[in-house]
Amino acid sequence: LRTRVEPRVPVRIAACCTGGAAQADGIGIVHDLSLNGLSIAVDRPIAAAGEPFRVQLPYMDGDRIALLALDATVRAVHAEPATPGWTLHHAAFSEIAAADRIRLKALLFDLSVESTEADHVR
Repeated sequence: LRTRVEPRVPVRIAACCTGGAAQADGIGIVHDLSLNGLSIAVDRPIAAAGEPFRVQLPYMDGDRIALLALDATVRAVHAEPATPGWTLHHAAFSEIAAADRIRLKALLFDLSVESTEADHVR
């Protein structure tokens, strides 16, 4: 068993992704995110375990929405139990440039604060 170096933040955000030998495209829902990887549900298999995977995560850049593009390797793929017919992809990020790592940290912070605020409203 692997031990996670970074905790995963539970999220629900839409993201574009591309992967596999055929470079299949899809739009999915990110279920959890960390500095090292993510889990994303897509309406079909995009890539198999061991294949390259690219995800574009939306984030706020001032008053506009920008996309943070990150390369990864798929670690596991299986049916999404909560959404029949969808496929859950677990991916580990490749080397991340320093500026993109800062953007990812800021996105994780923003998402964790939103999650905490939503818990207080309930």
